[in-house]
Amino acid sequence: MKSKLKTAIEDGLLKGLISVFVFMIFYTFVFSMIMKSNVPLLFIAKNGYVHTYLVVSMLLGALPYVLCGYLIMLGRNKRERLREKNRSLALAIFSISFILYLIITVIQFIFTYRNIYDFYIFVNFPLLRATQHLELNLLQVNMMMLTTTVLPALFIYSGGILRLKTIGKGGYHG
Repeated sequence: MKSKLKTAIEDGLLKGLISVFVFMIFYTFVFSMIMKSNVPLLFIAKNGYVHTYLVVSMLLGALPYVLCGYLIMLGRNKRERLREKNRSLALAIFSISFILYLIITVIQFIFTYRNIYDFYIFVNFPLLRATQHLELNLLQVNMMMLTTTVLPALFIYSGGILRLKTIGKGGYHG
């Protein structure tokens, strides 16, 4: 029997996870350098449409994840079981995000350090950069964090499916 790590390496799951996290870190640094403290859609929130601002910001934050999923599927060397590989990558991203969310939530409620969510915002910058400029209560922040544990995996999966649709009917076995 093969070990799970060896199977993950052979299936490209480990390479996909590394690609996602390198992409997220690169995106975080580049985007934060470009934007600095300016958020172009902040006027929506200032006019009283906070929920609209959060939804629009998350939809714009989805683009890097969809692109990431598309590029990861594009970079696959073998075309066998692409749908399964895409699904396992999305599940792994969700699991890591959810475990990180649980750890940060436990730290948030046990210790008095109330800015621990800033670490999660840094890790999940494309979706959560909008929250840095708003005054949200703890429940709203918690719901945002919980929502963003699901969305990266969903958007990466969607990008992979988009790539699979553009391959053509006979180009893959999955």
